[in-house]
Amino acid sequence: MTMINILFAGNDGVFDGMLTCALSIFMRSKLDEGVTFYVMTMDVSHLKESFVPISDKKLAYFDEVIKKYNPENKVVKLDVTDLSFLE
Repeated sequence: MTMINILFAGNDGVFDGMLTCALSIFMRSKLDEGVTFYVMTMDVSHLKESFVPISDKKLAYFDEVIKKYNPENKVVKLDVTDLSFLE
């Protein structure tokens, strides 16, 4: 079975949109394949206080929701804070 890969990138402020997008994908398509959602996030709160990474708690909730559509669905967090060049 093939796996579909989707990448989301952003800070904590994009979580609601990310969840809405995933739900739209599942509700408006008939996927037989599992979907891996890669979530690239980072802490750049030194630029603006609200620019914090998406929390593990929110990603666990996201994973719980997407697994309701297919138990093979998964989320992979890619915290790239250490790669930040925006200092």
